[in-house]
Amino acid sequence: MKTILADAQQDAELRRLAATDAMPGWVRLAYAREPDFFTGTAVEGTCVQVIAGIEGDRFIGMGTRALKPAYINGAPQTIGYLGGLRSWPEFRGGRSLFHGYRLLRQLHADGRCPFYLTTILADNRAAQTLLASGRAGLPRYADHGLYHTHAFAPTALAKLAPDDGERGTPETLPEILAFLAENGRRRQFFPVLEPAMFGTDYLRGLSADDFVILRTPQGAIAGVTAVWDQRAFRQLNVLGYSPLVRRLRPLLNPCLRLLGSIPLPAPGTKLACGFLSFFCVRQDDPALARRLLSAAARHPKAQGLAALAIGLHERDPLHPPLAAIRGLRYRSRLYLVAFAEDPPPALDYRPPWLELGSL
Repeated sequence: MKTILADAQQDAELRRLAATDAMPGWVRLAYAREPDFFTGTAVEGTCVQVIAGIEGDRFIGMGTRALKPAYINGAPQTIGYLGGLRSWPEFRGGRSLFHGYRLLRQLHADGRCPFYLTTILADNRAAQTLLASGRAGLPRYADHGLYHTHAFAPTALAKLAPDDGERGTPETLPEILAFLAENGRRRQFFPVLEPAMFGTDYLRGLSADDFVILRTPQGAIAGVTAVWDQRAFRQLNVLGYSPLVRRLRPLLNPCLRLLGSIPLPAPGTKLACGFLSFFCVRQDDPALARRLLSAAARHPKAQGLAALAIGLHERDPLHPPLAAIRGLRYRSRLYLVAFAEDPPPALDYRPPWLELGSL
């Protein structure tokens, strides 16, 4: 068995595994990357490396190492993210995993990031136990709390507040980025955005007019988010549900529609989901957050979407007010990952932020 850095020669096999390997939980989702795996993965970082395992002539699994600029303790630095860990069932938990981490350690020797972040679904206890075991040279996995994915029906969000949002433009983009730099650094790992990133694969499908702005009566920006529709290169395949949810789905969906929540899609279909990205409101004001959600739901990019999703850490001050809005929730555990030779990350009080559209 060997591990390699994958390239276009493995594209078809990478796409096949991504589209069919579902994550465990009450809903079985697969994160497809069509029509090109590397294009779909590029939004994970400004540098993305795909580690692939091969046994004989057979492709058996993969994982990604992504590097991206983000705020750590308020200062711009490069962080790493480990994602897309997938393998065919017969190879899970075997030596292929440890071979992959051996190559990761070699890549980490470039010194470009001090540590990594990763998420594991809260229901995936087997993966949590294995990766946190420290076996056979695995890096340290330090539990850093729960990360909640909230998915809302745009029609329900639009009713939260009057529409007083403003669409971004190329002319207002510098003002938007200045606001995000000022307020985003109040979160650990909030992305650092620069004008030159627009038009690159890292922000593929995102432009200035995808942003929504709230302003104070004096004209200053009070809140910003972007409606990021990635369906042209990344898709959410609904492969199935837990036995109980599968049986109840025909009864649940009429109730969910009446309540303004998201109906559960049929197995074998795709969830038409966009992301509420780079979500910031001044002073973490809950009322501003509701106004911004409502304005974003009225953005033209939100039309035709079944869901708008945002990820928030359990310590984020915006998590309680957003959790009170009816929608679907998906829980993961956030881990800080570091090799034994590296010091543990020294982080201050700021709550973590993971940009859901870049995971």
